[in-house]
Amino acid sequence: MLFGPYLRKYGKFTIPQFIGDRYYSNTARTIALLCAIFVSFTYVAGQMRGVGVVFSRFMDVGINTGVIIGMALVFFYA
Repeated sequence: MLFGPYLRKYGKFTIPQFIGDRYYSNTARTIALLCAIFVSFTYVAGQMRGVGVVFSRFMDVGINTGVIIGMALVFFYA
């Protein structure tokens, strides 16, 4: 949210693009990309665990089965 005005000013759509162009470095762009991927996977892992807990409570199944059901629903919906 804090990067929004800077992304708009530089005409970039992603943080790695902005950082790479701002600091004239492909290494900085790669590091920003790896950080974005790591944060995304961490976020998705937490969300999937939460979905597993919710489905396990509602459907009286194990958490792992709840995660699989949740992933199948997200896959179908998307």
